[in-house]
Amino acid sequence: MTGYLCSLPWWLTGSDETAAQGYRGAMTTPVVLVHGWGGSFESTWQRSGFTELLRDAGRPVIGVDLLGHGSAPKPHDPEAYADLGARVLDAMPPEPVDAVGFSLAR
Repeated sequence: MTGYLCSLPWWLTGSDETAAQGYRGAMTTPVVLVHGWGGSFESTWQRSGFTELLRDAGRPVIGVDLLGHGSAPKPHDPEAYADLGARVLDAMPPEPVDAVGFSLAR
C-alpha cells in the first residue's frame, strides 16, 4: 500500500471491476465520529488530525458533539441526558454510514 486509508487492498485488482466499484463506493460512505466522555468532536477528532486523514481519503465526515459536550447544548435537567444516542441518530443521513466512537462503552 502506498497511502494511508486510501490505497486499494493488494487483493483488489483492475480485473475485478465490480469489486473495485464496490470498494470505491464504500470510500464515499460518510463516517460519523462520536467523542468520548468529557471530549468533543473538535478535541477528539479534529485536533488529532483524524478528520483530515478521512477527508484526504475522500470520506465525508459527520462530527457529533453529545449533549453537554463541545458545542452541544448543556442543559441542567438530568432527564435531558437520558438518551444520548438520539443526538447521534439525529445527525446521521438516511444512507448507511461508518460509525466510530471513542470511550463511551459500558
